[in-house]
Amino acid sequence: MARAGFVVGDRDGTTCDTRFTDRVEGVLKDMGYDVWRNHPYKGVEIVRVVGQPAHKRHSLQLEINRKLYMDEVGLVHNAGFGKLKADLNALLDDLKVFIKTV
Repeated sequence: MARAGFVVGDRDGTTCDTRFTDRVEGVLKDMGYDVWRNHPYKGVEIVRVVGQPAHKRHSLQLEINRKLYMDEVGLVHNAGFGKLKADLNALLDDLKVFIKTV
């Protein structure tokens, strides 16, 4: 079975403003990653408990496929680790700016 590089889980839009989820998904896709939403991971119980968009508390789960950063046999970083780290930092930088606009 094929697996996405990232799964963005917002429990079907109930735990996070869709604009934020869309932004995370879009930035990651623009970086070249395969991104799925709410499948196969919608978000765990803490995402449901904490995420209350009506009260300006947004919660999002981001699952990262280990093959992007880890040799699963040797349990060490693989060649993709540095790129993933840089991309996640760029995503966070983008979100810092984005949240000021919504």
